[in-house]
Amino acid sequence: MEQQNSNLIDQIISNQSTAKNDANITQENEGQVLITTARVVSIRYKIYVLALLALVGYFAYSYVQPAYHDYININSQLSNITLDIDNFPTKKLKYEADRKLVTTITQQQNQIISCLNYQLGCAQLDKSIQNNFGIARSYIQLNLLSTPKMAVDEKKILANINEFLIKKTSNDPSIVSRSKNGNINNIAIGEPKAWPGILWSVPIRVNITFADKDSLLSFIDNAETNVLDDANYRILYKLDEVSYDIVKYTAEQKVDILMNAYYLN
Repeated sequence: MEQQNSNLIDQIISNQSTAKNDANITQENEGQVLITTARVVSIRYKIYVLALLALVGYFAYSYVQPAYHDYININSQLSNITLDIDNFPTKKLKYEADRKLVTTITQQQNQIISCLNYQLGCAQLDKSIQNNFGIARSYIQLNLLSTPKMAVDEKKILANINEFLIKKTSNDPSIVSRSKNGNINNIAIGEPKAWPGILWSVPIRVNITFADKDSLLSFIDNAETNVLDDANYRILYKLDEVSYDIVKYTAEQKVDILMNAYYLN
């Protein structure tokens, strides 16, 4: 009987140990499951965060950035409009002054030509013209140079050169000089070039034989200082190149001249 009780006690103790071991194993397994679950949740949250960041980036690139650029452009346009409004009084004053100058030039055109060509009556000109002789001459000289059939009226250019540029100048309006300041060897007219607005220009290269420097200076005066009496054949020129050997100013020379004729179209 005692032997049976001893065996029963040993069996109970053994069962308790086995149950305890099973409990420990169960706790360890539960701990592993919790750790694995935590890792899965952590990875899942990281994926959610990355997806959210990608969505935010896409939204910013697709909507926020264009909206910001539009905002900058609108602000820039508003700034320009505001600047134009602020500058309008100044522009208005300049426009009125320019219009008044043009009116004065038109009214005193003959006196301006007399002053430019013969240095007569200069003191009687309006102060606005005396302070803007270059503008006044350019306005008088600037003319139409195109026809319905031709982009550039070359006949008009040739007539201007033959009847004005290569004629000797005189300080006496009563003397009509028919003598030439040079002899034309060659004339080449290039392609027209458009400028802002209605202004155009055409390059002209001429080769002229001048007897001396005074003849050359007469040509230059006609091109850059004097005004042709016949308004129909007036042309505004600007000399760009003059190949002249100043050392041989007393000798006859063939001079190559590049100039531009400016006109309205």
